[in-house]
Amino acid sequence: MKLRKEFSYTDIGQRRLLLLNTIITFFLLGITAVSVLHNIHYYEVYRPVFKNLVIIISVSISLGNLFSWLLMRCFGYRIVYIVADLIIVGTLMVFFLKSLLSPYYINAFQTAVIKKPAIILFITGIVPFAAGIKIHYFLKVLCGNFIDDSKGVISLLTLSTLSLLTGMLVYNPLKMIPQYFPIIAILLLPLLLSVFIIRLPYHSSPQVAHETGES
Repeated sequence: MKLRKEFSYTDIGQRRLLLLNTIITFFLLGITAVSVLHNIHYYEVYRPVFKNLVIIISVSISLGNLFSWLLMRCFGYRIVYIVADLIIVGTLMVFFLKSLLSPYYINAFQTAVIKKPAIILFITGIVPFAAGIKIHYFLKVLCGNFIDDSKGVISLLTLSTLSLLTGMLVYNPLKMIPQYFPIIAILLLPLLLSVFIIRLPYHSSPQVAHETGES
């Protein structure tokens, strides 16, 4: 007896790569968030920096998720996803490698924090906004049917939350390692490579397979 099976995606490897991309992104976002919190709190002791940071990250991810649908309708999912991930990689690369810059640029960064802390908070929102854009794309894909009948929506939400919390928790231990930021920046390489490998379509076409089963 032949059984008819419908599915949307066959590439299970890309689904796993998509989840790996999510883990790296939110792990680095967690480290970045705590680092920014420490830097701003050093100069703004009497302001609710942590509260503002949580609000900015949450709102930025939500706005990115909201605008993602519109952007993908206008420009196509592939372009929007690539641009969003390149923004994440580029911004985090500058952030993690800033310790290698000359003292002039480091002093300029500290001056900006003192005079205009809102600018740093705005910059902090760029990565979560871009992450929100690609999370929308990832969720849309993972809601589809894969050939192995596995859906990764719960995995995506769980891994993104755990990765964010892990990144926040490991920040202080990482500070004990000399030049730890450039070392962390190595994680940007697999993130960058995955940008050009992930090609799961936003709108999938139903596919049919016939399996032989016992009657």
